[in-house]
Amino acid sequence: MTLFALLLDLLAAGSWYIQAQTLTHGIFVVGMIVQSVIALILLGFTLGYRGRRNSRTWAADGGYHPFTIRYSVIVMSFVVNAIMIFLYYLNLTGRNAVIFS
Repeated sequence: MTLFALLLDLLAAGSWYIQAQTLTHGIFVVGMIVQSVIALILLGFTLGYRGRRNSRTWAADGGYHPFTIRYSVIVMSFVVNAIMIFLYYLNLTGRNAVIFS
């Protein structure tokens, strides 16, 4: 699942690159749809991950188990793609074009 999450990130980055080159409203809508589908798949990966989620060692400062590297890659991939959906939404509504500037 971790490898698939990284491949989905590459797909999302490629989609963003194509949109940054084209800069039309129609391609922005398609890009937001692609980004939403990728984020939903990553949400499924995050919730359906069957491997070890927490490390075996305790954190030195708080007494909790941090995420494993594999699970944290999946979670961070989902979080970044969810933030990108919000930025696409701001771009489509004309409130902020920071994603393509």
